[in-house]
Amino acid sequence: MSENNEVDQFGQEKKLSEQELEQLALQRLKIKRGFTTHLGVYLVVNACFFGMNVLTSLRYPWFLWPALGWGIGLGCHYVNTVSKLRMTGNKNALKREIDYLRNKLNE
Repeated sequence: MSENNEVDQFGQEKKLSEQELEQLALQRLKIKRGFTTHLGVYLVVNACFFGMNVLTSLRYPWFLWPALGWGIGLGCHYVNTVSKLRMTGNKNALKREIDYLRNKLNE
């Protein structure tokens, strides 16, 4: 299957139009931009927390706690982003799901 093809509701390949390609590209760009924005905010805010920690007291590195908690959320966002990007670009997965449902419903 070529990269510009997708599967229709009957499992047949169809060529993506320029408009559909643009729509898919826009969807993928929004997914990527959402993550990079989240990453940028994470870095800026945690740099500020680090600076506040340095200015107030170096005895206890409290800035690590929000960085760790938020980092877990950022990691989950990354996994979700990669998953969405794989699904938007993987027409074979769509075809397998259609075939599975067709076989399951026609038993």
